[in-house]
Amino acid sequence: MDSSGCSTVSLIEELTITRRGYAISCTVEAVICLFSSLLPLEPGWLFTQLPKAFLPNEDQGVVMIEVRMPANSTAERMEQTMAEFRDYLLTEEKHLVKTVFTVNGFNFAGRGQNAGMAFVNLADWSERKGKGEDVFSLVARAQQHFNSIRDGMVIAFRTTCYYGDGECDGI
Repeated sequence: MDSSGCSTVSLIEELTITRRGYAISCTVEAVICLFSSLLPLEPGWLFTQLPKAFLPNEDQGVVMIEVRMPANSTAERMEQTMAEFRDYLLTEEKHLVKTVFTVNGFNFAGRGQNAGMAFVNLADWSERKGKGEDVFSLVARAQQHFNSIRDGMVIAFRTTCYYGDGECDGI
């Protein structure tokens, strides 16, 4: 100790302490800046990690097909179109489809001779284990096939996994 009552610290040690303190404060500030700049990106990352739908998609083993023909369509034309659907599903997708039930004169959009609905019951899950044998693949193939119909609009969709929360899933 010197006469001033303070310990004698050499100039080099004082600079080292100052430099170390400065280096630590710069490092802390850099880390804070880095995390602060990444903070706005976190909600975007979380959005990519969370499920996209409110309700999960599940294979319920049922497909519904809604048909809307032009207003002046006849009941005979609707029956012919529904027969095309039955034939496609029972021949092209016969390894997946158990039964097809068609209704003329009604769909979820209304009633009339230009409206139709088909309910497709699929084979049990134990019989549909291969790739492309799930309800999602069947709906995609059926929709692609039905898009070739020029007379009207055909929508194939899956049923929701929670009854009472709507009729279709993913729309």
